[in-house]
Amino acid sequence: MSAAIKMDELLVTWLSSDAVYENVLNMIETSRSTAQNNPSKAGISSPPSSPPRKGSGPLSGSDDDATSDASPRGVATIPPFYRPAGALSNGTKAKPIRKAAFDSDQTWDGIHTNKELSASTDSRSNADVNTSVSNAAPAAPMNPIKVQVTDIFNELGKAVENEASAFLTMDNFVKITKEICSFPTFFNGPLYKRILFLWNTHVIKSQAQRLIIWNEFQKEDIKVGLDPDAEAGEKDELLEHLDTVITKEIFKWYWIEEMEDFDASERFFRLLKKPFENYIGKDDFLPYMKELLRDHPGLEFLSNHAEFQDKYAITVVTRIFYSVNRCHSGRITARQIRRSDLLSAFHQVDEEEDINKVTRYFSYEHFYVLYCRFWELDHDRDYKITREDLMKYGDQCLSHMIVDRIFEAAPRPFGLP
Repeated sequence: MSAAIKMDELLVTWLSSDAVYENVLNMIETSRSTAQNNPSKAGISSPPSSPPRKGSGPLSGSDDDATSDASPRGVATIPPFYRPAGALSNGTKAKPIRKAAFDSDQTWDGIHTNKELSASTDSRSNADVNTSVSNAAPAAPMNPIKVQVTDIFNELGKAVENEASAFLTMDNFVKITKEICSFPTFFNGPLYKRILFLWNTHVIKSQAQRLIIWNEFQKEDIKVGLDPDAEAGEKDELLEHLDTVITKEIFKWYWIEEMEDFDASERFFRLLKKPFENYIGKDDFLPYMKELLRDHPGLEFLSNHAEFQDKYAITVVTRIFYSVNRCHSGRITARQIRRSDLLSAFHQVDEEEDINKVTRYFSYEHFYVLYCRFWELDHDRDYKITREDLMKYGDQCLSHMIVDRIFEAAPRPFGLP
């Protein structure tokens, strides 16, 4: 059994897919049960062999293959851990691997929910009645996205006079942002504006007109997401021809276009970047940093210090680029987002009230140390460290050769000249 335990430990670091890892662990447990039921094999100290795979779908094979003497020490060949793209061996179409990150069906109408429930029911009916799995009650499937959204609109939505559908204001939309879209709470405002921008421009072909509307939606004082009945004052001339609140129909369009076919990492990337770019720039983080500074309880003490709010935001964005944008091009790509911990860090800072416990990027204590050290070195207060400034670091502990090498190798900030 010691060899099997070592294999379990190896799998933890070997397999990167949670679904594959669980499948392999199930194979090991099945093999252990088989060994216990066959006393003649109890003394074998070699790693457990794969269970018989005949008629078991994509891993099916002959019994002769599973017990072949050609396999070293009588161990069957382990099947590939990663499923090849395309159709499975049983003729069914394989689901995209990237969608495995979601526990529930992400289609608007829930087209997979009923199929998966039916398949699990058939599987249970064919299982051994003596096993505990067959006696366990099946988990109730989650409602389709359409039903969840409808419930929120029925609960928080407000009907417009002479209109058939209700709408959600920006303040009420936060439940959609958090529970349906799985974005941090402080993404609510930028997400609301992005949905309205994409909806209002999806039929406009002129890039110049789209850019005009984009610039309008970047204004902090733009009057969108407000209750039309409570809104006072004159309405912007441009906004008179645009939708300024989100209805269920608008959100359905956005979900199908921007959410349904993408995993969490790509949804995050597509929201942060500008709609007409294929990368995330430094300025793309600023709307989210403003929302964080305004709403996070751990940063409330900065509310009366606008100068340090800006410096904190710049420091956080710089740390993000330093860690995520390893090529220092000033442009974060979708691949770099996928390989980073940025999305989980945003979720952590949303859940954690103590900002200093979020040591990835957002800790105010980290910012304070960085800023004070920079201030000590920047003697002329031009917010630039020269060679002469750096020479004074640590009581002039750095040689001229080291300082020259630092300036030669240091990348230009955000890829700018």
